[in-house]
Amino acid sequence: MLLSVELKKKIESKKAEMKELRDKGDIENAHNIIAEIENLNKKLEIQLKLEEDDKNHVINSGKAHEPQGEVLNKNKAFNKALNGKKLSEKEIEYVKNNLIENSVGATGIVGAEDVRGGYLLPETHETQIKELRRKRRALKDLVNVKNVTTRTGKYSTEGDNSKLELVNFEELNDLTEKDLKFGQKSWDVKDYGLLIPVANQFLQDTDINIIDYIGKEFVKAAVRTENKKIITEMKKLSAITIKGIDDLVSALNTAIDPAIAENARIITNQTSFDWLDRQKDSQGLPLLQPSLSEPTKKNLKGKIIEVFSDEELEPKTTGNLTFYVGDLEEYLTFYEKEGIEVAKSEEAGFKQNTTWLRVIERFDLGIYDDKALVLCEMKKPTA
Repeated sequence: MLLSVELKKKIESKKAEMKELRDKGDIENAHNIIAEIENLNKKLEIQLKLEEDDKNHVINSGKAHEPQGEVLNKNKAFNKALNGKKLSEKEIEYVKNNLIENSVGATGIVGAEDVRGGYLLPETHETQIKELRRKRRALKDLVNVKNVTTRTGKYSTEGDNSKLELVNFEELNDLTEKDLKFGQKSWDVKDYGLLIPVANQFLQDTDINIIDYIGKEFVKAAVRTENKKIITEMKKLSAITIKGIDDLVSALNTAIDPAIAENARIITNQTSFDWLDRQKDSQGLPLLQPSLSEPTKKNLKGKIIEVFSDEELEPKTTGNLTFYVGDLEEYLTFYEKEGIEVAKSEEAGFKQNTTWLRVIERFDLGIYDDKALVLCEMKKPTA
């Protein structure tokens, strides 16, 4: 709010107070307020002059007008930056320190990755995306998410075919390569994006929250894409053929390391879960029990069952029931390059008077421990 507006409100408030005292017959105190009102009027006159000079200076210098005392609106600053509109000094500072611009030749905080020309979403908009994600069934929630800051990279891990142990240095004169039982994992993130048409009239309002409009569509497409990529990695496992519920329990007991089995889950699709949910023990009681930790789900032998749609989680062998048993977090790493980028283009929507918003996220996937998960499949019973 402008300081001049605040002063005007104070003047009106003092006038109302003076009138109230006069009506009560307290003429002396009512008269005393006259001096306060005159002082406020002088301050207002000075402030109006300062604001007028400030406005003229901004117009002459070609900068957007930023009245004295104006509070920064982060959402408006982002929208104006995205649409290439003039920014106030406060908005310029906010954009410089909070929005990473992917543009040609940019350096420092406004650092360039490539010739994109978009902006990474600020924290407030990122939080909205995360909230929308929580409403969708995402396999990403079950894997190990590793945030990376570069497009490509490597890091050391425990060797694939060995168990890391402490070395007794007193018994060794020199460490050999054999003693250093480490492996290496690498990532190479790729761009995955969505084009969303938006009416030009809509974008002209800088007060709108763009994420309210594009967020749901982007999250829906993003989760679907991530699930598809994760399932592709899961299907790289060789399937173990099982004949019934006992074989599934045996896989849980013997096919994975007991340490991994502690956090194991059963990941399946709707059709397979339906069969599993109808299985009963010798007393005719359901084998599956409600999960105490996650009441909306069921468990088998204390292991939570995660159910995904038949459309997403198709069996590796068509027509079979499919069950993934183990710890998906240990099996797979999701390399996420933080920051969702939004850019716009008016060219593609020229005929429809629309602007296209391009939303991009960057990630890669890599198997961390291929022994942490097993795939069990069985022929679907005919009866």
